[in-house]
Amino acid sequence: ELGLENYFDFSSKPLRIKLKGDKGSIYFIGVSGADTSRTRSFKSKYPVGVLIFEELQQVRGLENLEQAMTSFRRLLDMSDWRIFYVFNPPPQNAHWVNAWANLKAKDPDYKLIHTSYLDILPFVNDLDLKEILKCKMFDYDKYENMYMGVATGGYGSIYPMFKPDVHVLKEEQFLSKFGGRQIAGLIIGVDSAVTHDSTCFSPMAVFDNGQCCILNLFYHDPKISGVKSSNELVTISQTWFKMLCKKYNLITNYNTMKVPVVFKVDSASADMIRELQYQYTTNDGMVTVESFKKPTVCEMISRVQSAWARNVVFILDTGGYRDFVTNRFVSVTNPVSQNFQALIWNEKQTGYDPVVPNDASDSATYAICTYFLNPDNLYWLESVKKADYYDVNVSTINNL
Repeated sequence: ELGLENYFDFSSKPLRIKLKGDKGSIYFIGVSGADTSRTRSFKSKYPVGVLIFEELQQVRGLENLEQAMTSFRRLLDMSDWRIFYVFNPPPQNAHWVNAWANLKAKDPDYKLIHTSYLDILPFVNDLDLKEILKCKMFDYDKYENMYMGVATGGYGSIYPMFKPDVHVLKEEQFLSKFGGRQIAGLIIGVDSAVTHDSTCFSPMAVFDNGQCCILNLFYHDPKISGVKSSNELVTISQTWFKMLCKKYNLITNYNTMKVPVVFKVDSASADMIRELQYQYTTNDGMVTVESFKKPTVCEMISRVQSAWARNVVFILDTGGYRDFVTNRFVSVTNPVSQNFQALIWNEKQTGYDPVVPNDASDSATYAICTYFLNPDNLYWLESVKKADYYDVNVSTINNL
């Protein structure tokens, strides 16, 4: 368009634009995909002055970016260099690029520049401006994200009815809401993976008024704490389970359960099911381990959407989780809450987009669906006031 093509040569291996006379080159390199180390062997002819990550939100995950940077940093001309990260904020607050940008906003080595259509208003024609303002009037969340560059957390999300300010409870909020309630039973959803994805146990307490709360998680990320077998993870989880029982008074002085506990485990995790049955099942039937036979993804999503929309399930936020493998506390956003905020539909609208992690939310989904698909499947729920399942004083929740 600028009429400069005669000043440049073009090549495809590697893909680049080269200024004639060997005075400079622009390289184009992909950094996403399953192979996170794909850029490690790249070398430029001369030191690099500028790195531009274009459409960063399309990169698969933070690990892809970090692996690419280990290759690119060593290419920089340290006497004069710049790095630009350019992206449109995805709607989901918990999308990795939004979380990463929020973190870097506090780093003095980075400068965060937020732009919107208002910054280019002289170049926006009347028809486009009219459509933007109509969008603002009729679909404000979409307007905020598409034109103002704000991560709204709802538009395009599978669970737009999940509201962290309503459904995620701090310790004091939890005590205010459930402090006078009795736990009728515990349903522990389990999503297990060994080599790459995380393993999560989501213990959902069912209270005597029919409402539920997901308590302290058992969470293991193999990328952080190393790969562990199902046998090792179940053995380590015993410490977590004992602490959980003690904290919520679920066990007697004789180390027997006061309330029934059922593990609902992804039916594809045969090793995990076997290990849990071996190490947890009790002779008195108070602790049982069962496989979760999945309905269709859309059926599960519909049931969980209903639970969030009716404000009958909550998540306890303790400021992070204890990593029982390394015996340290990890201060992060609650993984279950983070997953539910981030999940988006795939292109065909038939299930989750695989680019967004869903290990923690899957474990919670198994627990929620076990309870709300058919409560009569759990005999011990006879003590729960079923008429109160959806009888929730929302104004009280909002005022917590």
